[in-house]
Amino acid sequence: RDNSNAIDDNGFITLTGGFILQWGYFTSGVMTTKAVTFPMEFPNKCANVQLTGYDSTDSGGFSDDTGIYVLPTTTGFTASVESGLERIYWLAIGN
Repeated sequence: RDNSNAIDDNGFITLTGGFILQWGYFTSGVMTTKAVTFPMEFPNKCANVQLTGYDSTDSGGFSDDTGIYVLPTTTGFTASVESGLERIYWLAIGN
């Protein structure tokens, strides 16, 4: 496995068996789309991307809509953010 980027805010790790995990975050604003390029291109396929939003002012009563706007490719994805989230963290898996 390759741990060379395991601690960075945006990075990747190659696991035994060929699975690759990649992660990162981006800042957002209200009603925006954001194209994200993976730190490393997946050799074959990106199987899934998960998004988690962060809002320091949210007291638990707000609805923040965030999702994949353009399906993931081996090089990245586009997210749609329809809220005031400050950061969107993402995690991608593939091979």
